[in-house]
Amino acid sequence: MGSSGGVLRVQVSQSRIETRAGRSLEGGEVRIADSGPGIPPELREQIFNPFVTTKKSGVGLGLSIVSKIIDGHHGTIRIEPPGDPGGDGDRDLSAPGASGTGAQFVIFFPAASDQAAVGETAHLVIS
Repeated sequence: MGSSGGVLRVQVSQSRIETRAGRSLEGGEVRIADSGPGIPPELREQIFNPFVTTKKSGVGLGLSIVSKIIDGHHGTIRIEPPGDPGGDGDRDLSAPGASGTGAQFVIFFPAASDQAAVGETAHLVIS
């Protein structure tokens, strides 16, 4: 990216996903894409595990913590390379003319069910 910085794009939309059990869930989807160097293909399966990093001075806990927080809200997170034909190409957020290949994270949060009690609170403990 250099000294001029890069491009970060965020898109929020309503979404529906199919669970492994065949149920359909409605919720919100957040797509975050950047114009940086991207994440090497060999790390994409491991990138949410603790102590996996692409940076020389990185500790590798950032995305692991993000994944745990999203999990605590019954959501999901995945990585899609921008422009990946296996991904959702019609919602590719890569910046035109971007200098790097970038990365695109897709986060899904399910909508609250009708059965959830109003005012019910839950506590998330991250250890």
